[in-house]
Amino acid sequence: MNKGVTLQCNGKYEDALECFNEGLKTNSKDVDTWGNKVSVLINLERFEEAMRCVNTTLELDPKNPMNWMRKGMLLDFLGKKGR
Repeated sequence: MNKGVTLQCNGKYEDALECFNEGLKTNSKDVDTWGNKVSVLINLERFEEAMRCVNTTLELDPKNPMNWMRKGMLLDFLGKKGR
């Protein structure tokens, strides 16, 4: 995951996404990796895919406010604000 975060910080979103996907193969319940994947997908403007991933984060950890914030951002990007 750390490699993915470093790549993401350097704007190498596709490479970061690859790292996060590999990490999720090892531990599919890692909320932090899912959250980082959501952030990368938002940067890549792959909002529908990001929404599926953020829903996974909410299933794994529904009390984490960061997951809800990401979902709100995605709803805004998708034009579903206030629904």
